[in-house]
Amino acid sequence: LEGAHQKEVVALSNHYGIHLLLQEDIMSYGQRPKLDEVNDVLYVLMNMLYYNSINHTIEQEQISIVLGNQFVISFQEDAHRDVFNPIRERLHNSSSKLRQYPADYLFYSMIDIIV
Repeated sequence: LEGAHQKEVVALSNHYGIHLLLQEDIMSYGQRPKLDEVNDVLYVLMNMLYYNSINHTIEQEQISIVLGNQFVISFQEDAHRDVFNPIRERLHNSSSKLRQYPADYLFYSMIDIIV
């Protein structure tokens, strides 16, 4: 989900049984990276770093990734700073590990590409 707006976050979270405390974390910006487990749902909050070649500065974007039973959902602020295209490309290949392994492998792959 790009642009973590309250209405969309709440609707998606309620559908997948994501606890209210995790919903608050998804919509709260400026937090330090963390990992939480609530009701068999694993939640990680990370900061993706970007180099702004115009201003010559390092910028960051908060991203939240939720792992539940057979699903992974990511929430990020800016779609233009997306780093997940290599993962999407691997998902198009039916013999890819991402397609054959459980959701936790996708979760791991998303964290790995951010790091």
